[in-house]
Amino acid sequence: MSATPDAHSPVRPTVSPSEPAQALQLPQGAYYVVAGLLTAIGVELWEPETGTPADLTRAWVGRGAGLAFAAFGVALATSGRRRGQVVPAGAGMWAGLAAVVVESGAIVFGLLPTTFLIDVIVQAVFLVCWVAFMFRRVGQEATRTGSPVPAVG
Repeated sequence: MSATPDAHSPVRPTVSPSEPAQALQLPQGAYYVVAGLLTAIGVELWEPETGTPADLTRAWVGRGAGLAFAAFGVALATSGRRRGQVVPAGAGMWAGLAAVVVESGAIVFGLLPTTFLIDVIVQAVFLVCWVAFMFRRVGQEATRTGSPVPAVG
């Protein structure tokens, strides 16, 4: 069986981030590295904010999440420097959306201190930028190909 596609097999084009989106990957990735490492290293620092004694038996969950966040940040920043070849296009957008939803819920239910609203705002800014870049790219592609952009509403 040949690895090259024939005339009957569909070919899915690889979508790489646009230049503005690539430029956004670098600061978003750097932010994730710093925020993830601060979370992994300083999970006990939440105790004064939450008012509950730190349960060090559960601290590994916060540390693990922080390290995973930092690792994704490294991949995202690297992708921004390598023209989107490491992380798929839009992964930063979905990460921002997930962070806004999860952290907002955790704040509402008292699982995170309200100081995390700062992070929610930063994540929301990243999310809005990603959506704006996505719509801009769709509009440019529609103009380039001459296809009409569907009306919303």
